[in-house]
Amino acid sequence: MKMKRIGFIGLGLMGKPMAFNLIKKGYELGVYNRTHEKTKDFQGKAEIFKKPSEVAKNRDVVITMVRDHRAVEEVIFGEEGCIYGASEGTTFIDMSTISPEASKDIAERLKKKGFHFLDAPVSGSTWAAESGTLAIMVGGEREIFEKQKDILQTLGSKVVYMGESGMGSLMKLVNNLVGACWTVSLAEALVLAKKGGLNLESVLEVLSAGAYKSPLVEIKGGKMAKGDFSTQFSLDLMYKDLLYISDALEKYGVFSPVTSVVKEIFKSSFEKGMGNLDYSSIFETIEKMSNR
Repeated sequence: MKMKRIGFIGLGLMGKPMAFNLIKKGYELGVYNRTHEKTKDFQGKAEIFKKPSEVAKNRDVVITMVRDHRAVEEVIFGEEGCIYGASEGTTFIDMSTISPEASKDIAERLKKKGFHFLDAPVSGSTWAAESGTLAIMVGGEREIFEKQKDILQTLGSKVVYMGESGMGSLMKLVNNLVGACWTVSLAEALVLAKKGGLNLESVLEVLSAGAYKSPLVEIKGGKMAKGDFSTQFSLDLMYKDLLYISDALEKYGVFSPVTSVVKEIFKSSFEKGMGNLDYSSIFETIEKMSNR
């Protein structure tokens, strides 16, 4: 069976290991990154291009894994965008976190030009991207989803079809709403434990053995306990997602007292220059606010 030719755009903390997993599986990969320096590790392993239009040429599928909806639109529809190199029938899979409305709009615009589109954002940090165990939530035409399932299953251990275009992106906002709110609650709990004299490693041992056991408690709680805020998922990206989440909550008329407070805490941290740290660094914000 001939392996699909894939163009991959966005070689950041998540995109880079995802692209390497596709290469390991045997897919023929072409890569592009706005900062060309990030392509150097792919020399001899993938074709390297300097324009989105070039990476999309003669590809069956083009995957985008970039910062936000503006970046997605730029690499697809911009002056040197993918649409100027891609052949009719090419499938675009956007794995970035963007708004459902943006995903729907991109899907409609691509369809008019003879292309297919799936919104397929991921859950799981860098370790999941590296191990190919991401959770992937997908919106778009079911037939296209089934045709591209092999690629998605290479990148994730759980791939769930959510419905029409935009539904994958909506599910990602639901996912990150839980993650952001839970992280602030965890930080608040660990600050309480620390100020009360409890050993944080012991606290996490208890939390990880009971009803609240989860990768978030183990991984993000572990980073909080150690004061290690090296980036797996940056605070500025989570804050960006909270802005999308707030728009969705407002659109659907959802009462959101918790998210409103959480967003302000992330905003405060972002404005204090913590954006490049892992979002578990919210622990430091809670701790400093507790020492006033």
